[in-house]
Amino acid sequence: MSKNRFETLLNCLRFDVASTRDERRSTDKAAPISELFDKLIQNCKEEVPPQFLPSRHREVGSSIFGFTSDATLVSYVPKHNKAVLVLSSMHHAPTIDPQKQKPEMITFYNSTKGGVDTLDQKCAIYLTSRRTQRWPMVVFYRMLDVSAANAYIISSMNQSQKKVFRLNFMKRLAEDLIEPHLRRRVNQFGLQRELQNAIRRVLKIDEQPSTSSAGSSDKLESRKTCSTCDPKKKRKTFHLCFQCKNPICVECSQKICVDCREKL
Repeated sequence: MSKNRFETLLNCLRFDVASTRDERRSTDKAAPISELFDKLIQNCKEEVPPQFLPSRHREVGSSIFGFTSDATLVSYVPKHNKAVLVLSSMHHAPTIDPQKQKPEMITFYNSTKGGVDTLDQKCAIYLTSRRTQRWPMVVFYRMLDVSAANAYIISSMNQSQKKVFRLNFMKRLAEDLIEPHLRRRVNQFGLQRELQNAIRRVLKIDEQPSTSSAGSSDKLESRKTCSTCDPKKKRKTFHLCFQCKNPICVECSQKICVDCREKL
């Protein structure tokens, strides 16, 4: 992808429906990005039990503790319909700070929360952000940076995974994220041959179909209009070009034997 094409896509990037934005903005100032942001937060809380999440029925100042063999989760309610979640591998008891009437895990975190600065430093090393005048894009770039840093930390903690440099991890992460889209698009009708071949190279897919599948892969289940003929002719065909996979009629094609085809 060229730089100009990439910048054009960034300019067209939106995270909500523009027609309903003004209505939603009356109750949500972050309407242009809030839906995507909420989905990200919800995705990161899939393992949190529902009882630990914010609820109107929980009393202000109340706490709920959850324990495993090596970690403790606490949910503290500082105000109505709000909940602060902290996960610790250091604390293993439901201790409450007698002075502040808060869980000790909360007060300990508040006194030692240098991890926020550490995360900022990690994100600053490999930034995804670009210069922009659209504030939703600033939030989106920050979401990418934090998510990539967290993914690397989780991967590093997984002892079954071979340790890799962070830059290599981020490149592999990006490739894995775009792979499903590339596989959907590689056989898309009307896609330029050069772009199609470029996608095949990225996915490491052989550009030439094998001989065993040649007969079945070059036939359509239903007739389509020839991609080469004048559209006014509306000439239908069951055949595909074995190279670009576009519909092609008999008059616009030439016969070739299997042996010669393999030599192309």
